[in-house]
Amino acid sequence: MKKIYIILFVFCVFCHQISAQSGPDRSLLKKAEKGDVTSMYNLGCFYNKQGKEEYALFWWGKAAEEGFPEAQFNLGIYYIKNNDYDSAFPWLVKSEAQNHGASAQNWLGVIYAKRHEMETALSWWLKSAAQYYAPAQFNIGAYYYNTREYDMSKVWLNRAAQQGHQGAKDLLQKEVFK
Repeated sequence: MKKIYIILFVFCVFCHQISAQSGPDRSLLKKAEKGDVTSMYNLGCFYNKQGKEEYALFWWGKAAEEGFPEAQFNLGIYYIKNNDYDSAFPWLVKSEAQNHGASAQNWLGVIYAKRHEMETALSWWLKSAAQYYAPAQFNIGAYYYNTREYDMSKVWLNRAAQQGHQGAKDLLQKEVFK
């Protein structure tokens, strides 16, 4: 009798794993289809974790169009990672305007840096760094490093390094800082 229960238990666990891998929870899908913005966003996250980018983009896009800042941010980051800065820009601006804050500001700085508009990039990074966002502090330090303003670079890199930013720690090991 114990063997039957063990076999049934293993079978149930196996079936649950297969169903979890095959698709999202039906109630989540129904809520998203009915217009629930949080469900749309969560469905996008589900598909993103499954590696199904088209579905993730579809659901994040629907949530982003409804003004959901996390979906707007995720779309912006997706486009940045795919070097599509023009598509990323409006989503990050919308996300930042809805208090997504330091991270969106930092990425807006990155977009402006890619466009070689360094003054504007620096202004976005400074807004982000004022909120103690280490990646922005690193970007400012790297900017000053590249312009050979090593004293300013060291100040910003130290701020980022104190928060554990590995890139800042690595850059501070350069000979110019010793």
